[in-house]
Amino acid sequence: MRRSKLSDGLELFHLNLEETRFVHDEIFTDRTYLRHGITLSDGACVVDVGANIGLFALFVHRNYQRTRILAIEPVPEVFEVLAANADLHQLDARLFRCALGATPGEATFTFYPHNSVMSGMHADDTHDRATTRTFLRNKNPTLFEGAAANPATGRYVDAMFSRLFQSRTFTTPVRTLSSILAEAGSPRVDLLKIDVEKAEHDVIAGIAPTDWPSIRQLVVEVHDTSNRLAALRSQLSSLGYTVSVEQDPVLASTDIWTLYALRP
Repeated sequence: MRRSKLSDGLELFHLNLEETRFVHDEIFTDRTYLRHGITLSDGACVVDVGANIGLFALFVHRNYQRTRILAIEPVPEVFEVLAANADLHQLDARLFRCALGATPGEATFTFYPHNSVMSGMHADDTHDRATTRTFLRNKNPTLFEGAAANPATGRYVDAMFSRLFQSRTFTTPVRTLSSILAEAGSPRVDLLKIDVEKAEHDVIAGIAPTDWPSIRQLVVEVHDTSNRLAALRSQLSSLGYTVSVEQDPVLASTDIWTLYALRP
């Protein structure tokens, strides 16, 4: 764990500075979670599923007063950084070290220490490497051409991928989101943010029918395999939400989309 100051003056603990800068820009500069009519205000209750080191929680804390945050993160090393950042910035947050699913239990979790945002219950080395290659090609179209043409560049790219996808597995407790809401005594959720690397359908399945009316808005990263994007869009529409989807240009040709849902 290291402590750094980012370009906007935000001090925080982190595991990987380059990864942290990328996620910070996505949240603070691009304001990824406040699009398509999604809004927050003072006094909001935010549930952050897949909180990682807490950058979205810090964004909420910095921009709105008297907010209440429930942050869920299953990786022990990442959870320690999340807790350190919550303490450093005195967040009004309850932290839960677990994964979320359709039913309580346990699950095997894969953790990429140098690529923590891609860690998950459904991590797949081949798929995750392909997604990363597409992302990097979208950001730098000449990267892999250069690697093929220049042995030194090729060795650098190979070493980078080897480092990014070093992994270890561990067993994590699994809870349902409804059990978290019940324990926290939350009467409403102004924004439910879900970013859990292919497990979003598991999280959604753990929401009891009686809890849906209290959830005002959702932003969900969806991995569109087995028609999941259309299925979730249809489910939320049937529950009375207005739903929009978009794909970040740097994720073009991957299966990753962002879904925004709000009650009119």
